[in-house]
Amino acid sequence: MIQQDPTLEERPRPETGWGHYILELFGIVAFFVLALFIGIDVYRGLTTFG
Repeated sequence: MIQQDPTLEERPRPETGWGHYILELFGIVAFFVLALFIGIDVYRGLTTFG
């Protein structure tokens, strides 16, 4: 039988502030914008290559 560690249940849930959520959202948006720029650059390179 598996026993759970009793100290795990006593730990409070970490709360994150709005600043963390804004930074996380900014990071996700920045990733997709930069991926889009790379895709546009690759597309332009492919059209001029051939």
